[in-house]
Amino acid sequence: MTKLSALDALMASNPVVTETVRIKRLGVDFEVKSLTGDDIQSLKAECTKVKRNGKKIEEYVDNDELSIAMIAKATINPD
Repeated sequence: MTKLSALDALMASNPVVTETVRIKRLGVDFEVKSLTGDDIQSLKAECTKVKRNGKKIEEYVDNDELSIAMIAKATINPD
């Protein structure tokens, strides 16, 4: 497979994949889906906070909140 045909195959594929994952220690099956780049960018925007330090204003992503949001968005069942 040439590089171009591999790229074509990747671009033509369905970007959302679902799979059932068993968490043995919990004894539960979870149905999860992949997240698209747009999903992740949207979640990052939701988890972006503003920190004011005097006159200086900084934006940062709350990584803990982002991780939780990504897990919640990717989990289909149980919800």
